[in-house]
Amino acid sequence: MTKTNSYVDDTKMQLIDLNALNRFPIRLSNYDSENGNENFVLGIECVLEYANNLHVIDAEIQRQGQWVPWAGNLMKCTYCGHEYVDYVECKNFCGNCGAKMSVEVDKE
Repeated sequence: MTKTNSYVDDTKMQLIDLNALNRFPIRLSNYDSENGNENFVLGIECVLEYANNLHVIDAEIQRQGQWVPWAGNLMKCTYCGHEYVDYVECKNFCGNCGAKMSVEVDKE
């Protein structure tokens, strides 16, 4: 039986922004060496090196929108603002931006 930390959810992958992680302000080249703990900073460097050597996945942020009634019989995507006359053709996704429609709005 594998022991896992209670705060780790192994059932889903969580993506991080590696560029943002690499901008972490406490680095070996830029820390208060008189008052700082070098071992702490070396630990940070070790984690960053590990993260930079992980497999890279090309991912994009999932776009989510909603159909909202707009001007007469038009429906509008809340993500990109594109308007559609035939709402049925693009029921689950916006044909313009690809946004997934999270909630279906009744056309009145």
